Amino acid sequence: MSGSFSWITLGFFVGYFVILYILISHIKENHGNIYDGFGGKRVWFSALDQLKFFGFLFGLRYIKLQDNKLTLLAVSTKFILIIATYFIFTQPIYYDVRI
Repeated sequence: MSGSFSWITLGFFVGYFVILYILISHIKENHGNIYDGFGGKRVWFSALDQLKFFGFLFGLRYIKLQDNKLTLLAVSTKFILIIATYFIFTQPIYYDVRI
């Protein structure tokens, strides 16, 4: 029995965190009041503030702001998260290969 490492799954999770960082940076620079509503810098560390952010993201509240770049980043973030979640179940980061 040997194990295998899934670079695809890891790549999607790295891509997710990169686009998530870009999304939050865009919100911070262009929509400071919303960023402060998420708790500012605590959005990275506080579970409650992260729930507020994901409520904003999955509740489609970003559409009301009519910011095309924000909409594109939000949709891309959700799309990559869905793909990464799919891969974590079908091909975990490290999984057993039976020959």
